[in-house]
Amino acid sequence: MFNPWSIISFLRKPYAGYLSYWSLSSSGATQVFCDFLKNKIKSADGITEYLNPDFDILVREKDLHPPLDDITSNKYPLVAVLYQCGYLTYKSRKYNGIYVGLPNEEVKKDFINTVLDVALNSNKEPDQQFELVYAEKTAKALLNKDIAQIKRIFNEYFNELLTFQSSVDMTESLYRDFYYDVLWFLNYKVNREVQTALGRCDLTVENEKYLYVIEFKLAASDNENEIQRLLETGRAQIINRDYHVRVTDKEVVPLIAVCCSQRTKDAAGSKPARGVLALEEVGMDK
Repeated sequence: MFNPWSIISFLRKPYAGYLSYWSLSSSGATQVFCDFLKNKIKSADGITEYLNPDFDILVREKDLHPPLDDITSNKYPLVAVLYQCGYLTYKSRKYNGIYVGLPNEEVKKDFINTVLDVALNSNKEPDQQFELVYAEKTAKALLNKDIAQIKRIFNEYFNELLTFQSSVDMTESLYRDFYYDVLWFLNYKVNREVQTALGRCDLTVENEKYLYVIEFKLAASDNENEIQRLLETGRAQIINRDYHVRVTDKEVVPLIAVCCSQRTKDAAGSKPARGVLALEEVGMDK
């Protein structure tokens, strides 16, 4: 769903292509949000609370107008910043509160692009911008179905974006949202929570040759027995629920990703296990 002003703007100059007209009309508000993010992302919270744009937040109306003076302060509530910058719309009312959220796909895409651009590029030289560094290597790995390289790149994303503290709070759904957002930022066709007749697949990503179907599992540690157990659980889920059965002319590549966000070192004093511990293709002959 796109707003009428954006549609009219496109029809006025269709030769300019599909632009984010909403963000172009509110560059000042977007800059305020960027300034807020630059302070917030440096804090222990990191970006994990911004990974899923499909949120509806229940708030009191006065929460949208807090008394703090500096809207860019990381102490200013996120919901108030988004409301003051024009990102949020009223969804419904419940008791003495209201539900607010991002109104449409155009605003959601701008929201995620802004979050990731600030998180990835704010302290980098122009030739080291995230999309310039990772676009080619990601494309090559996906086009060659190089599973080992995809795993390495996924962990590079993880290490690049998340703070030490925020990485311990990653749940299974946050891993899904994290990789969805980054691949979306790199302009891949991605979908999450893809409905099938028998269940919901965590994530799909497409290029010109392959349709990757990815199921995420969260491990408590890097114990090899637990990793193998979760790999088998994921394989069975993909096969039994037909996540790989898709209407497409591309080759479907089902993957199971075992991730971990261990809080402390293990008994041997090794570093905490975080990121993608295993990424394996699911053979349909099993």
